Amino acid sequence: MRGLIVLAAAVSSVAAFGAAGHEIVATIAQILLTDKTRDQLCLILPPWAKCHLAPVAPWADQIKRFPEWRSWTSQLHYVNPNGDWPSTHCEFGENGWHSPEKNLLTAITNYTRILAEGSGQGQDYALRFLVHYVGDVHQPLHLTGRERGGNGIKVRFEHRISSLHSVWDGGLITKSIREMTNYTHPLPDKRIETALRGTIYDPYVRFIVKEGLLGWWKNEYPSWSMCPTESASSPILAQPHISQKFFRSSNTTEFTTPISDDPDLPVCPYHWAAPMHKLNCDIVFPPELDTPNPNRHTWLTNAARGLMGWAFNSRPEYLELNTPQYAGYIKNHKIMEKQLAQAGVRLAAVLNDIFDPPTDGVREELIW
Repeated sequence: MRGLIVLAAAVSSVAAFGAAGHEIVATIAQILLTDKTRDQLCLILPPWAKCHLAPVAPWADQIKRFPEWRSWTSQLHYVNPNGDWPSTHCEFGENGWHSPEKNLLTAITNYTRILAEGSGQGQDYALRFLVHYVGDVHQPLHLTGRERGGNGIKVRFEHRISSLHSVWDGGLITKSIREMTNYTHPLPDKRIETALRGTIYDPYVRFIVKEGLLGWWKNEYPSWSMCPTESASSPILAQPHISQKFFRSSNTTEFTTPISDDPDLPVCPYHWAAPMHKLNCDIVFPPELDTPNPNRHTWLTNAARGLMGWAFNSRPEYLELNTPQYAGYIKNHKIMEKQLAQAGVRLAAVLNDIFDPPTDGVREELIW
């Protein structure tokens, strides 16, 4: 146990690919926390987080580099629906799941329960996992098993070879941050500015909150965090020993009740994930990728390329996604900004519900 804690502390300041997206989600959530929730989280978060959610947001990715964590947490970052092959055929649970007991949806449910009922280090780790997984469930490629969530599909983005997954994990966000020319100065709203940490993505957060939550989606976003009064229709199972390395020794491990989206918890991951998954068919997988991956090679062809590179095309023509039809469409329709905003709003709502619940037992809408 002591070794795991040391390892966790060691990675707290190390950057990970995709960290900016997770930190943006956490920062938006930080803006929307109530004072009481913020005070309670300050008692749970590790000292190096300085009472802020953003520093712990990438932690669940960072610990995967250590085998003792990777062996049981890697599978919790995604969910693979059976029969799903975007963009030609999209299914999200209609024919079940590849791993119904251990996936991103069950992880969100379980760690919400642990956060609400646990204490000490268990509650700290549950918070770190939950902050991260709420971000993951709003990234469409964490919701499909095609080519390992797009990791097996090579494309070009801004003339660089990348994976489709990496474009959505970081490429589109990095491009938006780099191209931000306004919102570089503090806003008069202290609620926004006190949650910012002087990062390169501060202008982007200001833009999403000011233009999005207070503009485009002003009448829409208060309902984003609401869950259906009845559980969603696609059953998943809560994993009984999902936290096998740490939580097995705690008193908050047994979650064996079959669930869809548990109406007794302030989260509904299936309800939130379903429209995110639909983006895979609508935009994430362009039709040009619907044929078998022409740039995926066997070990034999890879070996041949190494020995006879002159006989092979060393720079195959990968599909460029930084085009008006793809990246331009995503930018013009504010798709990425809305995903980040929805994740932040929902994360804040869950945390407020746990640590500052309404006195009448009914969750209040998040009102600015």
